[in-house]
Amino acid sequence: MELKPMHYWLDDHSFAGYLLQLFGAIDNGGDGLQLIPQPLPFAQLDMDVREIFGDRRLTVVFIGHSVGITDDTKLADDAIEGCNHQYRLAVPTLQHAHTLWKEWLDLILECYRGHRGMSPRLIMPLAKVRLPRACEVKSMKTLVPVYKNMVIIYESSGESEGDDDDFVVVRSEDEVEGILDV
Repeated sequence: MELKPMHYWLDDHSFAGYLLQLFGAIDNGGDGLQLIPQPLPFAQLDMDVREIFGDRRLTVVFIGHSVGITDDTKLADDAIEGCNHQYRLAVPTLQHAHTLWKEWLDLILECYRGHRGMSPRLIMPLAKVRLPRACEVKSMKTLVPVYKNMVIIYESSGESEGDDDDFVVVRSEDEVEGILDV
């Protein structure tokens, strides 16, 4: 089964325009993310993250000529080529990408609240330094569980702790998905 391409993507000018709308909402006393509708690709991301599960290498481009989430490495490379302050992170699942993207928006708005009047292009490098490092991505908690309806049950053979017969049963709803030796 071939996976469909994943791109939740905006050019940097469209993203800067969206951020300006969010900044304007904050300047008027509101919470920008609650008042301003998301661009279509990111509204689609919010729907897909609850439907598409499993490992899939994605790249989140935070600062570049285009920004967003993609599974196309060349597209991500082209987006940051020659861009000042460029930044991207590789992630193992759509749920990790979604969580990082939401955190990115929160960081941008938090920095804006402390530096009102600054443009998106000046705020983003300030927010960038507060993003997780690459080594922290896999262990981060995601907003949406990484695996749909998964329950992990630890079982033991009943013998001493550390026995090689300990195993983990992984279940999805009512079906056994697999048994893992521990």
